Amino acid sequence: MYKTYNDIPDYGKSVIKRLIDIGALEVCKDGSINITEDMLRIFVILARIGII
Repeated sequence: MYKTYNDIPDYGKSVIKRLIDIGALEVCKDGSINITEDMLRIFVILARIGII
């Protein structure tokens, strides 16, 4: 589980930032995003094929 943006591995940071910027992911007031490794993999795959 990646609790905050800073916990995200480098390969996924740009995808997560994009999702936060467009409002698809919301950062909690305490700074947590709570992304699982599986969720990150899916987001990266979707970004690589141009869906997000």
